[in-house]
Amino acid sequence: MRELCLSSELYPVSPADIAALADTPADLQQHVKDEITVLIGDSQSGQTDTLLSGRDAVRRALAENASSVPVRFAFFSKIGRFDFITVFVKPLRARYKIFSSNIYHIAPLEIRKLKIERNIRTKENAYVFSNPLFYYDEAERMLHWDFTGVPMQPDQPYDCHGAYSGSALVEDGVMYVYYTGNVKLPGDFDYVTQGREANTVLVESRDGRTFGDKKLLLTNRDYPADYTLHIRDPKVFALEDRYYMVLGGRKKNDCGAVLLYESCDLENWRFCRELTVPMKFGYMWECPDLFCTEGKWFLSLSPQGLPRDEQEFQNVYTAGYFQVNGDFREGCRLEDFREWDKGFDFYAPQTFTDESGRTLLIAWAGLPDVEEEYVNPTIESGWQHALTVPRVIREQNGRLLQYPVPELEALRGERQLPDKYPSSPDCYG
Repeated sequence: MRELCLSSELYPVSPADIAALADTPADLQQHVKDEITVLIGDSQSGQTDTLLSGRDAVRRALAENASSVPVRFAFFSKIGRFDFITVFVKPLRARYKIFSSNIYHIAPLEIRKLKIERNIRTKENAYVFSNPLFYYDEAERMLHWDFTGVPMQPDQPYDCHGAYSGSALVEDGVMYVYYTGNVKLPGDFDYVTQGREANTVLVESRDGRTFGDKKLLLTNRDYPADYTLHIRDPKVFALEDRYYMVLGGRKKNDCGAVLLYESCDLENWRFCRELTVPMKFGYMWECPDLFCTEGKWFLSLSPQGLPRDEQEFQNVYTAGYFQVNGDFREGCRLEDFREWDKGFDFYAPQTFTDESGRTLLIAWAGLPDVEEEYVNPTIESGWQHALTVPRVIREQNGRLLQYPVPELEALRGERQLPDKYPSSPDCYG
């Protein structure tokens, strides 16, 4: 008889999902404890999931309108007890994956309390239940964020003075994280053309929590000779059969520009060209983000050194985007720069694409080098700055419109109308 295996964790699952299951045959129910246990079938062979034990507990949970019940999952292993080779050979493990016939809704808040996110998200274990067993509520992920530590410390000679910002790309279950390793050498330097290192570093992770060894990919010797030592903030993305990286830079003539690199393997990068404009537009372009939304390409960046105007560029540093006219890989024009946000404390925005294809924008609610103009009062409490709420980006006639993500509506309180404007549009407290 095949060995019945049990999950090591209890998962907080919607009781309605469990109530819909049929009961497992009685001869198998003696193998489990008196708790809610689901026996995973195998969708590939037509075997459906069944409830092995705990029907009464599920009924009580439904009567009490409980949002979740603790569930243990059981399954019959397809691997023999003494088959040690298959466990370590990935191509063999793939034959033994067990796919559930159902989708189970997990209570995200309870997941965070139990600290079992990694168990739920794993797709590598070949002899337990696998994707698509769990559904993780996107709205909850957008609203609630937990601090899980600092996975990368500036602990190498090539990043000893700071791990500056970068980006991540996920491919085949591996997260490739790129950032700038900052080094300031001791001595009498201007730290613009001398005394500084700007290194592009890669580190990989399979779970988003533990990271492997760092890899030094690019140093100042790999950047064009007409650039200063201020090159940073790699943004990496895939397009067709290639990978591309944009880096923000400051040229020796004090003009900002973006460097474009190309790769076939995410590690070896070749310089292609620079993206810039004919006239000087600031001395440094930080935090570049080259992205496509609704079929049109845009270059977002944070230029430093723009003269302040009565109606625009009022902050110490600004953030905005160009429309990209033409193929950025061969030759293009950057046109019609627009600010993302004219408010204070908005900088270094980056876009992301979620599972549904939406383009989302998140920025740093803060600015560097503002000490001469104002001081953030939160410094007295030991902190300053935050991230902005996510925004959905939509293109309209070459302009990008921004909307708060609809998930934020879950945080709204009771609708309130101020007395002064009794006929005003919707207003929430």
